[in-house]
Amino acid sequence: MLGYQSGISGEMSVPRFLLVCLALLPLACAPPAPAPVPVDGAAARFEAARGSPPQLRAFLARMPKGADLHSHLSGAAYAEALIDAGAAAGRCVDPVRSAVATCGGTTRKLADAVTNYDFRTALVDAWSMRSFVPSSGVSGHDHFFGAFARFGGAADMGDMAADVVDRAGAQHERYVELMVSFQSGAVTALGNRLAWTGDPADFRRRLIAAGLPALLPAARADLDAGEARMRSLQHCGTPAATPGCAVTVRWLGQVTRSNPPQGNRSKTSACTLQDSVEVVGVPSSDLAADLEALAGFG
Repeated sequence: MLGYQSGISGEMSVPRFLLVCLALLPLACAPPAPAPVPVDGAAARFEAARGSPPQLRAFLARMPKGADLHSHLSGAAYAEALIDAGAAAGRCVDPVRSAVATCGGTTRKLADAVTNYDFRTALVDAWSMRSFVPSSGVSGHDHFFGAFARFGGAADMGDMAADVVDRAGAQHERYVELMVSFQSGAVTALGNRLAWTGDPADFRRRLIAAGLPALLPAARADLDAGEARMRSLQHCGTPAATPGCAVTVRWLGQVTRSNPPQGNRSKTSACTLQDSVEVVGVPSSDLAADLEALAGFG
C-alpha cells in the first residue's frame, strides 16, 4: 500500500512519488542542453602564443590581412631594396651627402654597397630611421624627411613596388594601394605656367585647354612600365613566383600638400582625367580639391 503525506491541515496530500514526478517534469520536457562549443583552433593558438613575443609575431605574420591603403611607395620601400635596385641600374651617390648623384667626379657607384659592408651600412642608416639617435639640431623629423632627398632617384617605380608588394604578400595581405606621382615634373610645370585665381573649376578648364590631356599617354605608359617591371621581378606566372604575385595592386595619384595650388590642382586633374581602372583615387589637401577628385572619379 502506498503511503501518503499528511497536509498541514491534516488532509490527505498528493503522493510523494507524484510530487517527484511533477518536479522532474520540466527537466524531462526541456530540450537537451547544447554541447559546449569547442574553442576555435586559431583562437586557441593565439591564446597559446600571446605570452611569447616570438611566437606571437610568427602567428600574426601568418594571419591573413585585408588591405594596406594610402601607402607612399617611395617611403615604403626598404633602403636595402633601393640600394640593390640602384646598383643594378648603375647609379651613383655623393659619399659626402650619402645622396644619389650623377655619376662622375667624386661620386661612388652604388654597386660598391652590394659588397662593401661599411658603405652599405652607412647608406641604410642615412636612408632610413635605423640606428638614428637625435642630436642637437637634428631631430627624428628632420632625418626622416631629409632621407627622401638622399635616396630619391635610386630606384624606379617598378623596383620599389616589387619590394613593397612582395613584403605585403609575405605578410598575407590581399590588397595594396600605392601612392605615386604620374608625370609629376611635366604636369607641375604646366600648372605653374597658369595663374591661380582661386577658382578650381576655371583652373581645370584652362589646364585642359593648355594641353594637360596630351601628357596622359606618357603617364599611362609610366604606369604600364612600372607594373610590368614589378611583375617581372616577382616572376609572376612562373614556378618561381614570389608572394607579391597574389596581391591586388591599385594606385593613388600623389599630391604634395606643400606645393603651390597650381601644382596640386594640376596633379589632381591629371589623375582624374586618366581612363584607368588601376588608378583609384587621389589624396588632396583641401575640401575643394576633395570635391574635384570625387567628381572626377564619379
